[in-house]
Amino acid sequence: MSGPNPNDGRVSTKDAEAAAQVEAQHQVNLEAMGITQDEVDSAVRVLAALGGNMDAYRSRPLKELRKSLLPFIQEMKSKFPQEPDDYFRKKRMKKEVRVCEGWHSGRVTG
Repeated sequence: MSGPNPNDGRVSTKDAEAAAQVEAQHQVNLEAMGITQDEVDSAVRVLAALGGNMDAYRSRPLKELRKSLLPFIQEMKSKFPQEPDDYFRKKRMKKEVRVCEGWHSGRVTG
């Protein structure tokens, strides 16, 4: 007698419910904020273009844009370590812990 194959592509009800909860938490009603999808698309295009031209980004006409982006930049900086070496060291340590845990449980992860 064999149980269901965990690799058959089906998602458990519990996993589906958890995914739906996460999705609901990240839903934002842009229209209620007075923002249209076209405006979001325009903002993405502008930022993508400026990403390739830092001189334009630093120009005086874009000072208000830079000020508006500051809270987002600060949020991103708080999520990542200041030193790249710290980031990669912590990432490597996490991987080593997973491998050790897998070894002790009889399964190897990585």
